[in-house]
Amino acid sequence: MSRLNQILLVLLGVQIVGLAVGRATTSESPAQKTVVLFAGLDADKVTNVEIVGPAPSEKDDPPQNKVTLAKKDGKWGVSDADDYPVDKTKVDELLKALAKLRTRNRVLESSTYHAKLEVAADKFQRKLTVTAGDDTSVTYFGSAPRFKNVHVRKDGEDAVYLLNDFGTGELGDRAWNWVDREYIKYPADDVWQVKIKNAKGEIQLDKDPVSKQWAMLGTDKPLDTTVVSDLVRKASNVNLETPVGTSVKPEFGLSDAAATVTLVTGTSTVAGAPPPSTETVTWSIGKKVETDNQHYVKAEANAYVVKVAQWGIKPLIEKAAADLIKKEEEKKDEDNK
Repeated sequence: MSRLNQILLVLLGVQIVGLAVGRATTSESPAQKTVVLFAGLDADKVTNVEIVGPAPSEKDDPPQNKVTLAKKDGKWGVSDADDYPVDKTKVDELLKALAKLRTRNRVLESSTYHAKLEVAADKFQRKLTVTAGDDTSVTYFGSAPRFKNVHVRKDGEDAVYLLNDFGTGELGDRAWNWVDREYIKYPADDVWQVKIKNAKGEIQLDKDPVSKQWAMLGTDKPLDTTVVSDLVRKASNVNLETPVGTSVKPEFGLSDAAATVTLVTGTSTVAGAPPPSTETVTWSIGKKVETDNQHYVKAEANAYVVKVAQWGIKPLIEKAAADLIKKEEEKKDEDNK
């Protein structure tokens, strides 16, 4: 073998060794090592999940959101709302997602930029606390460089990772993210009578089973069907914003309600005929909560008081019987068509 070939062979060997060392180094690199964020998480043993939202950055910003979900006797509830029932499926889906979270992308190994990436103990997008038996883990979820990407850090560690296919949107920091928001819900076809009592007086609407048209007690004048339909819909479909609890406190203003709504509901079994049996449902609108533009609401048949957005119930508080009668201008326009 010539000397030139010997030199080339030695160089080739050096290159091969270098590549092998480089690959070994890469495989052991902290930035490339797969990290399971919730290793050993057993969803069946989890008894408490607390999610805290970001702190307000300005004085006039809304207050910091927080929701605590607790499991008692196998059922999930909102702990600070007297265990208002939580949708178990939503909690199960979250815990399954957490158990699968893993990443190979370590973006930081010191605490220098924790606040900038919003994974610091006093600056974060979400703070997640999970309790399973005697074990409690705290995790901070921060800024999102892209959709469905988020920076994350385990409490007590400096390392920050970038997660794929997960976002803070999956960590709802309000109770309504986890409960069935339909507090009152009756199909329009099953509502036959609506009574509303407020500061403006009383309104009674009755539906004809044949024509399905609404008439108002005390007048034979034509009604504004748009206003009536909106009023009936708001009286029979109420979505909550915040569950409050089972205690009916004086400060809720429910004993001197801003409006009381009574529905007569039932399913008709014969077309054009009223239902063979009906149910009477009564619920009340209490005091307005100025800080979040909501009202306390309580249905007689429901053990829980909730808060409801004002825009969804405002007509029930403010409308008078005269507001439901078709205006003369509208009647003239129809007559001229």
